[in-house]
Amino acid sequence: MNFKRASGVLLFTGAVLVIIGIHLAEFLYPGYSVSGNYISDLGATCRATCIVYQPSAFIFNSSLIILGFFEEYL
Repeated sequence: MNFKRASGVLLFTGAVLVIIGIHLAEFLYPGYSVSGNYISDLGATCRATCIVYQPSAFIFNSSLIILGFFEEYL
């Protein structure tokens, strides 16, 4: 596999993982509204009540880290 093809595969895989991660985090975040919340709310481990919504934050943050890893090594 040549470098350009590997780069394309890694970029596509990273983008798909981020999209899946964002949708999964939106699903797991209690009361999250696409029109009423910011996407950065998915990465927060605590809202105003300081109740930890860790599954959503972990999935969202991990998906962005994985995309960064893929883009760094292209």
